Amino acid sequence: MQQAASPRGTTPAPWTLLGLASGVYIVSALAWNPTPDALQLVMLFYQPFVPGLAMLWCWVAAVRHWERAGIRYAACFGGEDARKLPGGAALLSMASAVSSLLALSAALFLHSLGYGSGWWALWQARLAYAGVALFLVWPGTVFYGESRRFFGQTLARVLIPTRAVSWADFLLADCVTSLAKSLGDLSRAACAVAPAAGGLEGALARCPDSLPLVPIGLVAPYVIRFIQCLRVYHDTGNWNQVFNAIKYSTMFPVAALAAAGSGAVDPVLWQATLRPLWVCAALTNSAYSYFWDVERDWEISFFSQMGSQSSPLPQPVLSSPSLYPRAFYLYLMASNLLLRLGWTYKLSDSLRTSALVPLLFAVVEVLRRFQWLFVRVEVELRKLQALRPSDLAVERSSASDEVEHGALELAEAKGRAHTKAPAHFGASSPKAALRSKGLETS
Repeated sequence: MQQAASPRGTTPAPWTLLGLASGVYIVSALAWNPTPDALQLVMLFYQPFVPGLAMLWCWVAAVRHWERAGIRYAACFGGEDARKLPGGAALLSMASAVSSLLALSAALFLHSLGYGSGWWALWQARLAYAGVALFLVWPGTVFYGESRRFFGQTLARVLIPTRAVSWADFLLADCVTSLAKSLGDLSRAACAVAPAAGGLEGALARCPDSLPLVPIGLVAPYVIRFIQCLRVYHDTGNWNQVFNAIKYSTMFPVAALAAAGSGAVDPVLWQATLRPLWVCAALTNSAYSYFWDVERDWEISFFSQMGSQSSPLPQPVLSSPSLYPRAFYLYLMASNLLLRLGWTYKLSDSLRTSALVPLLFAVVEVLRRFQWLFVRVEVELRKLQALRPSDLAVERSSASDEVEHGALELAEAKGRAHTKAPAHFGASSPKAALRSKGLETS
């Protein structure tokens, strides 16, 4: 299996210089821009892009790591997806280009504001959103065509779940749940850039946080994963997927109560009744999600050990073979718990109303997902390695060779993970052929 190479003649360096120059201008323009509400306006239009770009860069970092370590992470994906999967070089170049162009757009937006040209500033934002839309749907081969098509086709399958859920579909949808805040912000930005919305003046008042579309954007990724889980249960009869669907459904009351709190609800009713209910709903969602991260996604026996060990706090039991030092898994469990509770900043009025703090926590959630990703891939590769030819409708001798080769790769990768990367990430897998012959393990 060969992954998409970087486009010929395209290197990240020119894009990096453009991005750095635009970033410096953005910082200086925000510091000295005489326009009132300049920070709020640039956040309104460009904040939705930031967590998405952070997620893209996290994926670039993960792929580059797996490639350098010789880890066949693409074995997790279906045969067709694995063949189309962009390589690290193409992803790095694409991420540099997209980030730099959006940074340039934000710089021009602030430049226009500084010179009192609100009309041209608004059109900069409109062009940015039109450009991102064209980037996803343009059928041509120009500007990273193979990478764009792979992402666009996977996104289309996620949004329209009419076929069996592949591993690429599940992974993208799970990552999008970590971008729920961005989708809510995107609703406000869409309100502001719409031609019928009017000019830049009054955009903040027309498109507030209490906009009805905001909670829809927040809950949409969880609805998608809910439907995916039910589809997998329908296809496989795996009851774990029902409980996984229930996990995603615990976000629905959180979003509904948050929407009520941001609307024109009576303050006494919010403080006395709705806010405590919102906190309880959010705690339930965080607890359920944390349990699922540890026990199901990472296959670390922790909660299931309660009552079976003599110590007050049970010791986590790791799956074997594990790829990383035990200290790394303990760090992952502790940090994931803290980051799962990041929503508690909203209990502080001063932090909740800050222009930058919500964006910071949105990026922190992306970093939590980045950590989650490595062990989730490790678990999937372990599942593939454990398969036997009798489990698949493939020729016995061919599959047996693949499993044997995968076992050797896992042993070699485990040695590399412990000798080269202290408490860092690594994994191994059987070849993608096992996956490409019809296996679904979402």
